[in-house]
Parts: sequence; C-alpha cells; structure tokens
Amino acid sequence: GTDAGSKGTLSKREEGWEALLENLEEVFEGLDTDGSGSIDLSEIQQAARLFRVGLSDIELASLFLEADLDGDGTVDFEEFSLLVREAYSRARDRGPEYELLQGLSAMFESAERRR
Repeated sequence: GTDAGSKGTLSKREEGWEALLENLEEVFEGLDTDGSGSIDLSEIQQAARLFRVGLSDIELASLFLEADLDGDGTVDFEEFSLLVREAYSRARDRGPEYELLQGLSAMFESAERRR
C-alpha cells in the first residue's frame, strides 16, 4: 500500500524521469560522443540503438528537427534541455515523447551504475 505520509505518489518511471531532468547536462554529455558541445542526428540514433529506444529513425529525426531550433543541424544543450522538458510535459503512455524519456532514463541509469 502507499504511505499517507509520502509526498505525492511518483511512479518508479516518473522518479526516473525526475532524476533525468535533474541530470540533463550529464545525459547530454553522454550523447555528445565527439565532445563537440552539440549533438547531431547520428549521435542520437547511435544512442537510441544502444538503449533500444522504441522510436523509428523517422520519429527520432522528427524529434531532432523539432529540437534543432536554429536549424544548424545540431542540437546544443539549451535545445536539448527544451526538448526533454517539452517531452516531459507532453508524455502520455507510449508515443514518441514517452519513448524518448524512457530511453534517456535508461541511458542515465546505466551511466550512474558505471560510476
């Protein structure tokens, strides 16, 4: 049962997402495999395959284009942060935003375990 004293009931999933939001910089650095300070579509696709994110390349590309606000073909930390926060506010069960958050959470958790 749930404790009446616990503040709000966050599911395990939501707790993972909260941790993700608090550690976005670390997650971004993990995606930025070439250390350029921004991520490109191939870096995102690589991570998506590695963590078996439930998104097609087309869905990933679509999220990427949405995130690339200045249209320079890369997503910097600010753009990435906006994308994840936007996904967080729109995530329903399943759907691209949900899958993105699940994948990033898995990535973050595996990085935490390697510490």
